[in-house]
Amino acid sequence: MKKLLIILILLYVSISFAAQKGVLIGDNVNVRSKPETIASIVANISSGTKVDILEKGREYTFIGPYYGTWYKIQLSSGKTGYIFSSFVKVPGEKIEKFHVFFDRFKKAILNRQLNTIKNNISFPLKAKHCAEGNCESMVLTPDNFLDRIIIREPYMYKMKFTIEGDRIKCWYGYEASYFTLYFKTINDRWHMVELRADSC
Repeated sequence: MKKLLIILILLYVSISFAAQKGVLIGDNVNVRSKPETIASIVANISSGTKVDILEKGREYTFIGPYYGTWYKIQLSSGKTGYIFSSFVKVPGEKIEKFHVFFDRFKKAILNRQLNTIKNNISFPLKAKHCAEGNCESMVLTPDNFLDRIIIREPYMYKMKFTIEGDRIKCWYGYEASYFTLYFKTINDRWHMVELRADSC
């Protein structure tokens, strides 16, 4: 009976471990000795490298435009270390990496291709415009969306990303205008759910 129990436990562990495979989707990505960007580099790996994911962090954060958590991984060489989840594709993963989504979303706005991004905006979209302490609420539709949002490069105030509850907040600006975009996942897809524009 004990032998059967041990075999079942080993089988469960091996199945669980096998489900935690990943493939690197970034190039020249550093594997760190600790789950932090200032930790020493254990290895540098390229796109397509297969890794075993030993542990997944619970807290999500931003490193620049990259949204994710830290994975403890093992390489085929046996080396272990930590890598940010934005650079690892896990089989069965449904939600697109945020930086991949946002790059496509931003380009569509830059090129005024609203049809390309309609599937990622929750219309009618809640919006607010504030100027000199007075705020006006409005509702944006596909017809007036591109007239209310500005994304162009270079930015006077560089884009910054933070997490607010279950939403991602993107902030940037030009001269006396500041824009705040809010995103969240709905049915396994990123959606823009709110816009705020501030003028001073």
